[in-house]
Amino acid sequence: MRTEEAVLQQFQQNPYTSTRAVARRLNTTRDIVLRVLHREGMHPFKLQKVQELSPHDVRLRRQFAQCFCRQTLGNHAFPTCVLFMDDALFTREGIFNSHNSQC
Repeated sequence: MRTEEAVLQQFQQNPYTSTRAVARRLNTTRDIVLRVLHREGMHPFKLQKVQELSPHDVRLRRQFAQCFCRQTLGNHAFPTCVLFMDDALFTREGIFNSHNSQC
């Protein structure tokens, strides 16, 4: 029970700390830290940078949708010829635009 309290106290002091860092500080395993968090209904996550939509993007998205609809009216098979991808961009700073960061 003391380990559980210590784990929760660590995250209360710094909610941005990693589960590995807490496990190291408390001389326990990461699995134990994760179990404590899950029992308390807490779920650690890693923030990822994603692209931000600007007001200008609304016009571009609308133009794309209208163009897509026009193409589909002229050729009903058009949507089957389009390849939509959920690409991830890997850089030295990390992974951006990953599938898990999409809404």
